[in-house]
Amino acid sequence: MLAITAAPEIRSDYRELWAELDAEQELVNRAAAYCSPALIRRLIERLADRRHAPYAQYRAYWHGAEWNLGMIRRDIVGKGGRRFAAGDVVIFRRELSFGFTSNSVTAYSVRGEVNCSVYSGDVEEVTA
Repeated sequence: MLAITAAPEIRSDYRELWAELDAEQELVNRAAAYCSPALIRRLIERLADRRHAPYAQYRAYWHGAEWNLGMIRRDIVGKGGRRFAAGDVVIFRRELSFGFTSNSVTAYSVRGEVNCSVYSGDVEEVTA
């Protein structure tokens, strides 16, 4: 017989990591109000590089010209929890499907710490 137990506690080190990621994303969001888009993009790239330094396949992954600076329009929740909050400044690239632009983009936020495919209407491009 299967015993029903209480949900396991979330480990405290994850809570600390999530708090750190939230704080870094808030830093990016606040800086976006005062700094040039190019500087904000470099800040996001550097934070991403630091987070993914142990993984060789991500070395300079987000530095290409195909990545643009954008802002998320609404909260987006995935299987792992909240990936994007409304107002988050992110870098994103458009996806191609059979040679045509699709309705989704690949976005990276400091808060989510991973690339996520999101509806293109949820990302507003930030220009200089």
